[in-house]
Amino acid sequence: MVSSKPDNLVARRDLADTYEGLGRHYEGEDRGQASEWYRKSLAIWTEWPSRAPSTRMDQVRRDRVSSRVARLERRL
Repeated sequence: MVSSKPDNLVARRDLADTYEGLGRHYEGEDRGQASEWYRKSLAIWTEWPSRAPSTRMDQVRRDRVSSRVARLERRL
């Protein structure tokens, strides 16, 4: 859905949240896999301000996912 409607912010948010959820799922099993999912989520949040005004919603999510990526990189 996001690829067919790249400006659909609700779909982008949901996709980023899904990626983050997959990252959490894999964190205990496969840190490399978890990191990949978190990075996909982070990419969406990093790009967010180019598509919509940046607000606390995207900033908090970007910071949270960024912290998770950094934590996993320290462990790898």
